[in-house]
Amino acid sequence: MKTFTELDVTKKITIEYADEVCDKHHKEIRKVITGGDAVCPLCFTAEMTENLRVETLAKVERQKLNKNYNVLKRHSLLSDADLEHAKISNFQSYCNETDANKKRVIELLGRIMGGENMSVWFSGNTGVGKSHLAMSMLDALNEAGMKRVEDNKELSFDERLSLAKSCLFVNVNFLMDSIRESFSNEHAITTPKYMVDLLTSVDYLVLDDIGSEVGGIDTNKKASDFVTKTLYAIVTGRQDKTTIYTTNLSGMMLKNIYDDKAFSRMTRNAESVVFRSSKDQRSKGLDF
Repeated sequence: MKTFTELDVTKKITIEYADEVCDKHHKEIRKVITGGDAVCPLCFTAEMTENLRVETLAKVERQKLNKNYNVLKRHSLLSDADLEHAKISNFQSYCNETDANKKRVIELLGRIMGGENMSVWFSGNTGVGKSHLAMSMLDALNEAGMKRVEDNKELSFDERLSLAKSCLFVNVNFLMDSIRESFSNEHAITTPKYMVDLLTSVDYLVLDDIGSEVGGIDTNKKASDFVTKTLYAIVTGRQDKTTIYTTNLSGMMLKNIYDDKAFSRMTRNAESVVFRSSKDQRSKGLDF
């Protein structure tokens, strides 16, 4: 490769002009020969600029359409990494109750996709599949939203954008810990305002393992003022949106943990998916 000093900068570039002028620019611009064709340089430049504008706009619109779809993967706080792959199709029904609950979830999904807002409560012991089914609902809602976007390309961009629904899965313990971290770390973005704004803005939200932040299943503790205020701000901002909860606690225990206002917001238009007899599928026990 020649260096700049080795180049013959005095060598002129030869431009071959055609005999015809541009119809659009008339006598102002003569066409030039490029690739064997006569081309108006101004028209060529304008066409390239327009193509670049259209291509850039398409990329920006795609990024905006994908933004809601990607919220689930980018911003969720999971207690179990395997939940990222949870779908209805890979939920294993291991007894009559889990089979019935899987069908119940599919029925609730149909109602939510039809525009109904509700709070969905998964309750039961640890390891029975509550979080898997809750995440499966978000996965189905997320994919359905993107499919509607792809199937309605004749609509305007704003109309298509409204079809792309955002979903988020948040473990309540992780949520509270991330907010507390911001109190002592000025660089952390997980401030109470940021997290409340995020959780209230999404179309569909799972609050996983709610109630565990105050102790075990036999706890008589009350949620701290900090926890209560945070959850109240979230559920108040989501009154007209679907929120999904998972818990190991009974309804009475939850009512005792949270104040009446917060509990009333959380149980508005409530639907339940209850695991009463299903066994823990995660713990295999020990041989000693």
